[in-house]
Amino acid sequence: MTILLADIGGTHARLAYLNAGKIGCMTVFDCGDFKTPIKLLETFVQKKRLSGIVLSVAGPTERGRVQWSNRPNWKLSESELKRRFNLKKSLIVNDMVAQGYGLKLPQNRKALLMNVGTGMGSSLILNGIVYPCEFGLVLSKMNYKQEYLISGQGIVRIYHGLDGDKTIRSAKLLDELRYQGDKKAIQSYKNFYELWGATAGNIATGLMVSHVYLWGGLIPKNKKDMQDFLKAFHNPKLPKFNQKISVKVVREKSLALKGLAYLSKYGFSQP
Repeated sequence: MTILLADIGGTHARLAYLNAGKIGCMTVFDCGDFKTPIKLLETFVQKKRLSGIVLSVAGPTERGRVQWSNRPNWKLSESELKRRFNLKKSLIVNDMVAQGYGLKLPQNRKALLMNVGTGMGSSLILNGIVYPCEFGLVLSKMNYKQEYLISGQGIVRIYHGLDGDKTIRSAKLLDELRYQGDKKAIQSYKNFYELWGATAGNIATGLMVSHVYLWGGLIPKNKKDMQDFLKAFHNPKLPKFNQKISVKVVREKSLALKGLAYLSKYGFSQP
């Protein structure tokens, strides 16, 4: 029995097959190369016969349906997957839910998972169950939604706000600039991690979690980044238990796929 595991985010899609409980080699696609998510899946699957598909997406899911947050024309349902690929089972979950299950945390742990990349994602993990959250859409900073600044384009916006080179349009190029010694690029990253750290600290304190896990394309990449993040996270003005909250960086690239594999074993449903 071959099961397709597919994590289709806002920018990239990561796909792999699950056979006999083992995840095969991961293939990465650029979502911008496809007009629909079905076309993306067809490119990977081609004529291979599947027993099921477990899919995680960058967007809220409801009753087996999803619309991508940053791709208004991208919509999909579990019933459509079954028809197109002749399946008996399919499951669509939010990407932060898949990532949360991929952590495989102890049942008694109350934790917050945060993923900053194309957007600002998060989920609450409580007693082994993962609940998706949307803090990036409801929190604000300077009259902007929080993920306007805490995201890949957000860090570029911070850089532009410092009168940086307006031709720089990607966080990847900005990261290269800072390692070349560009002072405004260095400052923009400092501001970014301080803002993310302060936001994460406030959320974690409000939820009263014991652990925070950071994952995604913009996780702190060096000791300095982590220091900037933690200094803002552990705010002395917050209750004392804020100082005891553990913060860990997760560098597992196939985190969501591991979570999807778990859900397939669970019976194509969430616990």
